[in-house]
Amino acid sequence: MKFVGLTSGGKDSYYAVMECLRNGHTLVACAHLAPHPNSPSGEESYMYQTAASEAVQIQVEECLGVPLLVRACRGKSRRTTLVYELECQHDNDGDQEDEDEGMDEVEDMYELLKEVQRTYPEVEAVSSGSILSTYQRVRVESVCQRLGWTSLGYLWRAGTQRQLLDTMLADEMEAVLVRVACPPLLLPQRHLNKTLRQLQDCGLFPRLEARLDFAVCGEGGEYETLVLDCPIFLKRLVLDSVSIQVDDDSDDGIGVLKIHSCHAEPKSSTSLWNLNGPVLCDRIQRPGRTPISSSLLSLPIKNSIEPKDAAASLSSSSYPAMTSKKTHYLAQYKILSCGLVHMSEIMSFKCYPRRKVVPDETKKLTTPLDDDDDDDEAESLLAVQEALDIFEILRCTLESLGVSTLDVVFVHLYLTDMGLFEQINRHYSDFFGTVLPPSRSCVSLGKGVLPGGRRVSLDCMAQRGSGLYLRSVGRPNKDNDDDDDTTMILPGYVEAALENRLHPLRSVLHVQSISHWAPVCVGPYSQCNTLRSSLHCLAGQIGLQPRTMTLVDEGGDNCATAQQLAQCWTNCASVLDALDGSTLQDSILGATIYLTKNDHDNHHNNPVHIPLSQASIANNGGIVPGAIDTSLFGKQQDTTDDFGGYEDEETYLAMTGGGGGSGSENDNDPNTSVPENRQVPLLTLVVSQLPKGALAEVELICATQLATSFLNVQTHVGMPPKPIKAMSAADPFWAAITTSSNDSHGKSGVQWNTGYDVGQSKGGSETHSHVLPAALFDIFATCRYVGLGCAAVVTVAASPSSPQEDTEESHDVSDAVVVDMEEVIYTMFMSYQECLYKAGLQLDSTFHIRFFYTIGTNEDEDDEDGMKLRQTVQSVVGSMWKRGNRPACSMVPVQGILLSHNQQEGDSLKTHSCGWAMQIMAADLLHMETDLWVHHHQTT
Repeated sequence: MKFVGLTSGGKDSYYAVMECLRNGHTLVACAHLAPHPNSPSGEESYMYQTAASEAVQIQVEECLGVPLLVRACRGKSRRTTLVYELECQHDNDGDQEDEDEGMDEVEDMYELLKEVQRTYPEVEAVSSGSILSTYQRVRVESVCQRLGWTSLGYLWRAGTQRQLLDTMLADEMEAVLVRVACPPLLLPQRHLNKTLRQLQDCGLFPRLEARLDFAVCGEGGEYETLVLDCPIFLKRLVLDSVSIQVDDDSDDGIGVLKIHSCHAEPKSSTSLWNLNGPVLCDRIQRPGRTPISSSLLSLPIKNSIEPKDAAASLSSSSYPAMTSKKTHYLAQYKILSCGLVHMSEIMSFKCYPRRKVVPDETKKLTTPLDDDDDDDEAESLLAVQEALDIFEILRCTLESLGVSTLDVVFVHLYLTDMGLFEQINRHYSDFFGTVLPPSRSCVSLGKGVLPGGRRVSLDCMAQRGSGLYLRSVGRPNKDNDDDDDTTMILPGYVEAALENRLHPLRSVLHVQSISHWAPVCVGPYSQCNTLRSSLHCLAGQIGLQPRTMTLVDEGGDNCATAQQLAQCWTNCASVLDALDGSTLQDSILGATIYLTKNDHDNHHNNPVHIPLSQASIANNGGIVPGAIDTSLFGKQQDTTDDFGGYEDEETYLAMTGGGGGSGSENDNDPNTSVPENRQVPLLTLVVSQLPKGALAEVELICATQLATSFLNVQTHVGMPPKPIKAMSAADPFWAAITTSSNDSHGKSGVQWNTGYDVGQSKGGSETHSHVLPAALFDIFATCRYVGLGCAAVVTVAASPSSPQEDTEESHDVSDAVVVDMEEVIYTMFMSYQECLYKAGLQLDSTFHIRFFYTIGTNEDEDDEDGMKLRQTVQSVVGSMWKRGNRPACSMVPVQGILLSHNQQEGDSLKTHSCGWAMQIMAADLLHMETDLWVHHHQTT
């Protein structure tokens, strides 16, 4: 992309330009925000470097050799909250001086870059030098969004500050200190006009970092720099006349270097900088990284289940003719005492039949399509209409509960075709907004598997009042600033949350800058939303390389899935590290892996993704937790060595659970280093498609670092219940179900307690649900929980047992039998209840149920959308929970299910192919917050 460099004259902004060039982008011009001529000399900006601004024009135009656009800052740092949203602060008829007085300094950047856009319309991105400052990054991203540009932030969390400084100096970056504000560590008379190389080589910076946790890159405002020379400069900047100005009120601690005159002179060396050299992430060596065995990455991922191809086998009954009568459908929801709400399986109240599009400007939908016809444009229009219906249902439900769309923290979006992704995204963005949006996971389930042939389904979680809370943190109190027009009158529960300094009601990580850290989200959603300093809800991560935003494809198609899955775990670990330095092994409560069904994945019993995922969890995706944020999270390791304080890498890996030496036989076996009660269960779902054509996606629910510091995270294996026997088709229970179901289809076209207008079924009374060969069903349950009575994610699965050779009850394979769905599902919920009690929680704390079922287990074409299974699940849920206290429940059809867990305490990991599975979340966040408060105050 062609980009403009946002430069202050300092080392970070120029090194960001260098890294953009290394990544293949083209520099067109630079932009600089200068201090206003009438502003006080000592006044500092929250956003911009003001020192040595007088030298930037010569530095850019003569030394760098590109045009420079300059704007004097008129605004001030007014909106200092973490969130930056444009607000109307003054009338257009007001005086210019009054207008400038009320303007935020971010609007100066917007006006400057808008002028760049007019002057250079080919520009489509802007670079900035943010390393750790969320405040600066968020505001650059906000301006880019308004301009339709991309933010390039390749220094963002690229490494520790020491690593970045060493890399800059190794790349011959020469810069002098032009401002110091860190007394008594840095003093104006002693350290101004000294180069970074001098201060580093004399040992000052290393000593300050080791002893006093000094930020060697100046990220805490300790110092500012002016670049005199760097590899991309055509000429060298020479300072002719300078003077040191000390702030009179700083007791000789804060000072700036005033540049009276300077010039550019030719460089003695004319060697060209190597644009094709390694990028920053390849040059920075992260200590203690444990590579995943190449043998795992080189093997193809193969599903250990061969589900029926739903798209190829669907009959016309998948798209039944719908009646025109209106059905009023309200979303299922569950609300907890802490204000946490979950709304499940929201679908359009009306099913729109497939129709052709008239080829004119009106794009009218006309005659219905036959099964063999295909009209992608019509499907897109109908899917958009369903999405708009869903958003209206969601809006009404939220309003009835006193919740707004700003309060939504996580969304599961299910599509029948990933080709609808871009169309849905546009309207999704309009509904949820782009400022601090909810996190999201999006998968394609396959055509015709949702009730009535629908195309879109959605469930979401919201925290009441959290939207206003986020937009109020850091705002001035109206009692302290009566003239601030931006002060709002907040509801009492929001004001109470703002007074709780220890446990923020909600926090959001939403990075939109392309960097080496982690991928930018491929839609209008955030990387993570955190609730009450307790739970991280991570967005689904696909195998994108952060710096290029392209899928990993090393090694060819044969091992692309393994490569992408490994990148997914690395991306998740990077997000957790940015949040609070958490690790995958210590924080994961629920892990869901989505894999696509590929043509070559037709083999059984080779779930290579399980050991690969467990290896990635064990070594934290290759990310050293907390290394980048040493000063923020506390010192994680001795900064004078590369092995966390241990004498060598082998000892470091052995003591931290990283396994043996790289490449050893047990290097990637999680059972050799992780106790059984801490193994992370993995639920793998085979789906039709994933965003961007990805082959793998990982979705996590994690406990925060604060929670894991005081409350234990453990894994409990549910007691194995008695296996469930298959039943005969002549069983009276089954006969009752089929009779009532067929009557329902024939009379009203609406099945009880489903809420869907499903129309007339083509099946008769001879159809059966879930016809399988004779088998036994085994129920497996596992629970990952934090604390007692706090939060848990329970996974329960039903798997057909292997046929027994010597059993009196064996049937001929050709004999059709019917599974007693109610008994199997009831037993699954009883296993869930046992796990829940082990975690110290009650049934009332059950928050959300996701029930997955494989569409390949059903030979009854009339139940491809799972309506009969839905009835049974709702019936069992109704029998276990009182009316008005039922958890929200979503039914999700998939093409295959695998569960990897400890079958019994002390066992190694087992992997089972399942027909049904449930992932259930239960929480008492008020109890968890109280426990954290008690433990925190006892230790501080």
